[in-house]
Amino acid sequence: MNYKIYLLYSFLLFSFNLSGQIKIEWSLNVIKQKADIIIRNESNKNVVIPIDTTSLQAYFSDDQIIKESNWSENYPFFALALQIYNYENQERVLTNSSAPYLDVDELNLKKDSISKKYKDKINSWKIKNRIKKENIAQINYYLVNNLRFLEPKDELKFEVAYNLRNITNQEIGVHDSYILEKGKKYFGFISFRTDRTIYDFLTDDQKKSIKEV
Repeated sequence: MNYKIYLLYSFLLFSFNLSGQIKIEWSLNVIKQKADIIIRNESNKNVVIPIDTTSLQAYFSDDQIIKESNWSENYPFFALALQIYNYENQERVLTNSSAPYLDVDELNLKKDSISKKYKDKINSWKIKNRIKKENIAQINYYLVNNLRFLEPKDELKFEVAYNLRNITNQEIGVHDSYILEKGKKYFGFISFRTDRTIYDFLTDDQKKSIKEV
């Protein structure tokens, strides 16, 4: 499901609905490179959705749905996805992916430090939730820690960086970006999609806990 935004001014306010239950509002400030987002449950039921509040993500044709084959612990799969289009010809600006420009030794030190802490967390998570496979434990950890529980009329507020040169706002790992030409006008879409198969990565106990909410 896609929602139109226009990137022609420095400040914009948006409001749109997801399936009539979830309303999303956000204000975009291009100059300050940030977006303030509000996700509100307008239904009379409790809602559970996976939302990564740390960043946006770039658009890819496969919507970056999590699978064992494409899993990466460094990618924000549950972030809102931004698409950019050329205003004149309506063609989508392709996502550009590149490695960050960092000193190799510095990059390796950061990777090693982050990797050790992350592995320790995952090992503890595997034991606690009785998960055998490493990549399944990683997906499960990411999913559970990004599930947002919204009671009726409840709302979630968060801020994300808006940087077309590094959309996911990552220090290490691949940087996704949109390269725009000066003087041209562009418009964009925000897309948010969840796939029901993602819940297959939950354990039976976790599924039971969610149903009890």
